[in-house]
Amino acid sequence: MEKREQWRQYGFVIQQLTSRELKRKYARSALGVLWSVLNPLLSMGVLSLIFSQMFRRSIENYPIYYLTGYLLWQAFTATTNTAMTTLADNRPLLLKVKFPMELFILARAATALVNLGYSFLAYGVMLLVFRIPLSGAALAVVPVVACLSLFSLGMSYALAAAYVFFGDVKHLYAVALTLWMYCSAIFYPADQLSGPIRWVVEVNPLYLFIRVLRSAVMEAQPPSGEELLLMVLWGGGVYLVGRGIFRACREAVLRRLRGYRHGTEHTCHPSGACNHGVPPVPKPGGQLERAAALPAAAAPALPGSGGHELFRGPGPGSGHCGEKRFGEEHPAKAHCRGIDPHRRAHPGGPGEGAAADLGHRL
Repeated sequence: MEKREQWRQYGFVIQQLTSRELKRKYARSALGVLWSVLNPLLSMGVLSLIFSQMFRRSIENYPIYYLTGYLLWQAFTATTNTAMTTLADNRPLLLKVKFPMELFILARAATALVNLGYSFLAYGVMLLVFRIPLSGAALAVVPVVACLSLFSLGMSYALAAAYVFFGDVKHLYAVALTLWMYCSAIFYPADQLSGPIRWVVEVNPLYLFIRVLRSAVMEAQPPSGEELLLMVLWGGGVYLVGRGIFRACREAVLRRLRGYRHGTEHTCHPSGACNHGVPPVPKPGGQLERAAALPAAAAPALPGSGGHELFRGPGPGSGHCGEKRFGEEHPAKAHCRGIDPHRRAHPGGPGEGAAADLGHRL
């Protein structure tokens, strides 16, 4: 029963985070979520004007050919690009609320999946415009999207963990995506290739997903058993590897997120003195002392490990830390934050009320 309640809370958290991401993405847009429908159509129109004449003999219904590949590619890149930075983007919330870090990655993946659903509305309209009938083979979209989601999620886990330690991963990944896109045969026929580049495209898992969906929709050809097996192996294999990497780095990721604030390192001396990222300055006698700490408004308290939070000292430059456990307040240290020492947190700590508190924060 407790497990079921926990999963219900996790589902609520993912729902709230996904809703927040969608609202944030279209906050300044007059058309809002309609851009998820218009964007693939506009891209299809531009590429069709350029390449439809070039490939008119080898590709029938080129706009549908391109749109099929573009939708899957866009879902993959949106998932991995947004999930890669989610831990850094949500660091204050992640450290204050005791929920698994995976929920933030899952929320970004769910957001991309919702956008893909909206884009499929435009895809259905274009199928009607080009009079392409749908057969039972079109149901292949279900295993294709499922395996693509697992594949994207596995990549996201690995990228999110790497980005915490090495911010340049974002720029390196952008370059890798450019090469990956050209090797996925999104806007050109792979049949015209030969030699090593043809082999590279054929073993590309994203091209496998795209090829299977194109055959199912445009040629009414269901995926073969070999294709289904390859999709499951790629999707499930990459997911397990990425999840394994993330779980192995979990503690290191948490330490990294807790140790850095506003680009400076936050460390505590065993005696309890904290530097708060402020460099030492020389005293007249030649000794070093820590410069005055930042004011409370500029340097909020950092949550620590094991459900603890670290606080700055009672006065500027004192640098001493108090402790608070979730669900209780240390009266002797309450003056560190200037709050009522008798105020208490949620009675159930991170279990009860935590999901409701997160919904209020969002």
